Amino acid sequence: MVEVSVAIRRERREQEACDNRFLASLYRGYPNLMPADLRAANENESKAERERAAQKWFQHRKLLEEARTVVFKHAGTVGRSIINSVAEAFEMHPKELVSDCRRKRYIRARAVAIRLLRDQTWEDGSLRFSTPQIGLMFGRDHSTIVHALATFDERMKRDADAYAVYEQLRAQMEASA
Repeated sequence: MVEVSVAIRRERREQEACDNRFLASLYRGYPNLMPADLRAANENESKAERERAAQKWFQHRKLLEEARTVVFKHAGTVGRSIINSVAEAFEMHPKELVSDCRRKRYIRARAVAIRLLRDQTWEDGSLRFSTPQIGLMFGRDHSTIVHALATFDERMKRDADAYAVYEQLRAQMEASA
């Protein structure tokens, strides 16, 4: 009996919130005409929704960071060494290189690392890393890696310094192979 009454109260609260959202949408564009009690209810609900969204976002970020750390630890030694050498060449920590930061210096370094990983081949000439594998190393989807590879040449035409780092690292890797 208690469970039923709790469910009924929850349903009523949800219905009231739905009604308040509907009424607020009717007043959209005319906020000064909205009754004060409806405005207060709408603001409280919006604040609670923003707090839930922020909490969810922080949890998501934490899970992504943990996943990147685990994937990076399990990445092959070749992949880790390439990421470490690119990070060293661009004077950053490897964690910064695989982060989701969109600053220009990280994007440049990430593009070089992705291309160097894709250039790696086995003895028979087949590619060592697929785009999904590279995407796992960087915590990204394979289509993002495909885009980075497709735009690499155009990006390097505009950025001679990053291209010089790419050529230097590529030559070092060919010499060591």
